[in-house]
Amino acid sequence: MEWPPDSPDLNPIEHCWKRLKEKLHQCFPNIHKTKGGPDTVRRCLAEALDVVWTQDIEGDFLESLWESMPRGVAAVLDAKGWYTKY
Repeated sequence: MEWPPDSPDLNPIEHCWKRLKEKLHQCFPNIHKTKGGPDTVRRCLAEALDVVWTQDIEGDFLESLWESMPRGVAAVLDAKGWYTKY
């Protein structure tokens, strides 16, 4: 199968990671200053991500990602595998 070198990633999880990162920085702007060893940092980050995921990643957002999939696939097909807004 031929695969364009700059093919877009249609996986909706990529948009979810972006939203999670944005919300993490909004809710915990100093998370990067967490002191302690790797286990402490990992634990604090896991707790912060759990808070952000449960409070700020809304079902509507996840549903919109799911609903956008047919449009994204159609756009990639129209662009013959090259750049799209997705």
